[in-house]
Order: sequence, then structure tokens, then C-alpha cells
Amino acid sequence: MGRTGWSPCRETKNGADPASVAFDTLSSAKANNADVVIIDTAGRLHNKLNLMNELTKIKKVMERIIPGAPHEILLVLDGSTGQNAFEQAKQFTAATEVNELAITKLDGTAKGGVVSRYIRFTLRYRLSR
Repeated sequence: MGRTGWSPCRETKNGADPASVAFDTLSSAKANNADVVIIDTAGRLHNKLNLMNELTKIKKVMERIIPGAPHEILLVLDGSTGQNAFEQAKQFTAATEVNELAITKLDGTAKGGVVSRYIRFTLRYRLSR
């Protein structure tokens, strides 16, 4: 089964400004009437101010092209980090208004539950075997 309308990432120059990449991506998606665009900003550290500021800039650029964008902001956290996950959730939510949360590596220690103190979200879960 193929992916209807699937368009792979376009290659950009190494070191390109993340906000300009988001701008180009959304401009192209809008011109091609795309329904869904996924922009992955993985690898950011909540304690690096310049990287957090880039997230805010990316969000502002997206809002200029498509009012109300981004419509979903998913934060993926490592559930085994405990209190650090709470601080990450707090910082990322302040920078980008996170509205979806995925906690990985949950085990019986319940460390990832600390995040729910800060972010209000609808709980959906999926267990993998």
C-alpha cells in the first residue's frame, strides 16, 4: 500500500537556519495543497537558550505562512529521566505551547509520571510488546 501524497524531505544545506527550513517547507506545502506537514526539531536541549529561542522563532515563522500553525506540537520525552523530564516539559511548553506528549521508555518506576504535573493533556496510550 502506497502513501498517497507522500513527499520526502527536501535536502537543505548543512547549517541552514531552522526557521528558514520551516518557512520553505510550509510555503511548498501550502503551494501544493498538502494536508499534513511534519517538522522535526529533535535534538534540542531545554537548557540551551539559543536552541529554545529557535523553537519560538520557528513557531512564529509558521504562523505567518499558515494562521494558527503549528496545529499540533508533540513533545517526546524519555520517561526514565524523572525530574529532568519535568523540567524539559516545563521549558518546551513555555517556548512552543506543547499540546501533545509522548513519554517513551516507561517502566514500573513511574518516573515519567512527574511530567503530568505540568502539562495538561488528554491521556491516550499505546502499549507495545
